[in-house]
Amino acid sequence: MRTQLVILCAFALAACGRTSLAPMSDGAAPPARTDAHAHPDTLHVVPLYSFTLAESFIGKSGGSAGLVGDPSTGLFGVAPSGGNLKCRDGNHGCGFVYELVPQAGSSAYTEKRLYEFAGMGDNDGAEPSATLMIGERGTGVLYGTTVLGGAYGKGTVFRLTPTLSPYVYKERVLYSFGATKSDGRYPYASLIEIHRVLYGTTSGGGAYNKGVAFSVSVSGTPEQNLHDFGGPNDGATPYAGFISVNGTLYGTTSAGGSSANCGTVFSLTTAGTENVVYSFQNSPSDGCNPRGSGVVSLNGVLYGTTSFGGERNDCHCGTIYSVGPSGSEHVLHSFSGGGDPTASLIGYNGLLYGTTFYGGKLASGSKCALSPQQGCGVVFSLDPSSNLYQVQFAFTGKRAGGGAAPAAPLLASGGNFYGTSSSGGSHNHGEAFELTP
Repeated sequence: MRTQLVILCAFALAACGRTSLAPMSDGAAPPARTDAHAHPDTLHVVPLYSFTLAESFIGKSGGSAGLVGDPSTGLFGVAPSGGNLKCRDGNHGCGFVYELVPQAGSSAYTEKRLYEFAGMGDNDGAEPSATLMIGERGTGVLYGTTVLGGAYGKGTVFRLTPTLSPYVYKERVLYSFGATKSDGRYPYASLIEIHRVLYGTTSGGGAYNKGVAFSVSVSGTPEQNLHDFGGPNDGATPYAGFISVNGTLYGTTSAGGSSANCGTVFSLTTAGTENVVYSFQNSPSDGCNPRGSGVVSLNGVLYGTTSFGGERNDCHCGTIYSVGPSGSEHVLHSFSGGGDPTASLIGYNGLLYGTTFYGGKLASGSKCALSPQQGCGVVFSLDPSSNLYQVQFAFTGKRAGGGAAPAAPLLASGGNFYGTSSSGGSHNHGEAFELTP
């Protein structure tokens, strides 16, 4: 029986507008493991919906959108293409917001389009690529970002408000990026709401053209650049959103840092004071480039993933790491034989769960094998107390196998997991899936 949403989802707790209240602490970590050998799958897939060409996902270019909501009533998501085909800002349309509604007496869901973006020509957004955020007040209001479109073609922050009669969503662009040379541009990240203010990042723009951290009220005014990324020893090009720990924001940048241009973990006050907590080193054992992956706070420690780096010299497939507030970093797991964990981790029942874009088993007829990485991706768990890494599910590329190449964070609800894959499935353009024990 499906129950109400109990754990956060996308982009490391940020996408649902929730915060982690546990104080952070440093501590010694168990030795890192590279034992990525196959474990028996402990989760089983239930295909929910197969996306078509007009609904296809961008894949891992900065980050793909997961699902939010209550699986028993409806799950919300975005498609970066499709929708209004007259819109020329995107690829095959400017994208749309959808709801997946459960069918009575069936495990399948039907799709309902809530809003189609119109693009720059109508001062509207285009190409939504980040997981939606449900507003704090519980009124069904959705917030999100688009990479393109808006008044200046550099992306938007938008709000969708439901009306009861008829049941439709009304959209309002809260802010259009690119008004000035110093303004942010191209937001790939999800938003977080704190006291009626939205916080997020852009991947470009700002004083160094390496992205900004920004805030904007839920009413749309005023917008503020809180921090310009790209200064000396600073991070650059953030693709991930924030979490909040006791009112302080934490996030990652995909590049920049003290030496290796491998990215950073940073903190930011809501007033705009930034501090680099850790710079990835690109050493033989360290990770590099946390692209779309932010951080999650579990038992007072930050956890995240990098898309590259790790202990395997023949496969720079990424890592799972922990960081304490003083900057003490530990590599907990190095991926091998596949990897690229593009999406953020989630915490559930004391364990960390995530996905990899590659890796896993090769199914007969599968088209998702890419040398040297092979396989269609996996869902994995890691016990931070012991560093025990387990493959919980391996995608096969087919509809019965949940599609392929998951690039979005998972949603945990009632003991089950929900998510999207960026390719594979019935139409080879991705699946919405449920994973059950």
